[in-house]
Amino acid sequence: MDTMSVTISEETYTCYPYKKYEENILKNFDNNINPNLVSYLKDFVTEQKYKDNETKLYFIKNSKNEIIMFFSLRCGQLFKDNTIKEENIELFNKLKLTMIDLNSNNEDIQQKANSKLSKIELEIGQKDNLNVFYELCELAELEISDEQISKKEGTILVQQTFSAIEIVVLCKNTSVVTEKNIGVNIFWQFIAKIVLDISKQVGCQYLYLFASDSDEDKKLIQYYSNKLLFREIQNNPNCLKTLKSYWSNSCYTLYQEISDLKDMYVTKFEKENIDSKKQMLKENKRLKEENQRLKEEIKRLKLSNKNVSNSITE
Repeated sequence: MDTMSVTISEETYTCYPYKKYEENILKNFDNNINPNLVSYLKDFVTEQKYKDNETKLYFIKNSKNEIIMFFSLRCGQLFKDNTIKEENIELFNKLKLTMIDLNSNNEDIQQKANSKLSKIELEIGQKDNLNVFYELCELAELEISDEQISKKEGTILVQQTFSAIEIVVLCKNTSVVTEKNIGVNIFWQFIAKIVLDISKQVGCQYLYLFASDSDEDKKLIQYYSNKLLFREIQNNPNCLKTLKSYWSNSCYTLYQEISDLKDMYVTKFEKENIDSKKQMLKENKRLKEENQRLKEEIKRLKLSNKNVSNSITE
C-alpha cells in the first residue's frame, strides 16, 4: 500500500507504511494513557523490526507533518476446539484421567480404571444423562489421542481454524491529538480500508485485537464495542478462541467478522460517496441548464441590440 490521504473536519491526514529508518520520527510522540505502547513503538523502530516483516507498522500524519497515531497489523488465526460446557468440565477431567489409566500397561491400574469408569457410568445413568457420559468419553478419547499426536508432530489439534487479521497496536499521540473522535475516524478511514483490501486478495473471516483496559467500567472496551463494532470473544456464540502471548495475557480479546466490517464501511463511506456523486451530477445538470439559459439570454440580447441598431439607422 502507498500513502492514503483523507480530509476530516478541514484537516488532512496521511497514512503510510513504515519502510525505512527515519531519524527523529518519534520526537514528541507520547501516550499518557498507556506508555508501554510508546515503548513498543520505540523498540520496533530502533531495532528495525519492520525489516523482518513480522508486523506491518503504519503512521498517520497531519498537515503539519506531526505523527498523530500509529497502528500495526499482522496475520493471525482464530479457532474452535472441542468445547465442553462449564458444568461438565469436572466430569470430563475425571473421565480423561480414568481413560488414560485404561491405556496403562499395568493390569492393576487398568482394572481399577475400568471399575471406576463403570461406577461413573452408573451414577450418570441414574441421572438420565448417559448421552452426556458417552459424548464426554468420546471427547476425552479424542483429546488423549490429539495430545499424543501433538507431542510427536509439534502441533495443536483443534476442531476448526479461521483466517484472521490482528491489530497488534493502535495508539494515538496524546501530546498532539486533541480531537475526541480522531481514533474512530482513523479506524474507519484507514484501518478498515486496508483490512478490506487485504480480504479481497486472501481469505479472511475475522479482525481481532487485545485491549488493555484496567478501568472498572471497562471504558476502552465500551469504546471498541460502540464505535468500532468489536465484541468480547469470551462466551461468543461460535465458541471462538485465539492464542495469546504473555505480553497480552492481561488484555481483553475483542473480535468482529470481516463481513460486518464491510457492511458498516459501505454504510459509512461508500453510501456517502454515492450520495456525493448523485449530488455532483445534480449540480452539474443545474450548471449545464444555467449555462444554456445564459447562452440563450446572450443570443436574445444580441438580437435585441441588432434590432435597436437597425431602428436607429432607419
